[in-house]
Amino acid sequence: MNDTYRELRSDADLLAAALLQVLVYVVDAHDTDEVVDFGGVVEAYTLLQVKINGEWHGRHDHSFRVDL
Repeated sequence: MNDTYRELRSDADLLAAALLQVLVYVVDAHDTDEVVDFGGVVEAYTLLQVKINGEWHGRHDHSFRVDL
C-alpha cells in the first residue's frame, strides 16, 4: 500500500470500486497503520459490512482504501 490513497466511505464509492474491480485494502479503523487485508475486489456490501476476498469486514471497525 502506498501513501496516496482514497478512503471508500459511501455506498457509491463501494459500488464504483466493485464495478471497476479495483483492489481495495482493508485497514483497522482504530489503528490506521494495521492492514487487515492486503487487497481484493469488493464482492458485496451492506449497510454494516463489506465482503472482500470472501471475508466480511465491519464498516465501523475498518476503513477501505484504494491506491491512487
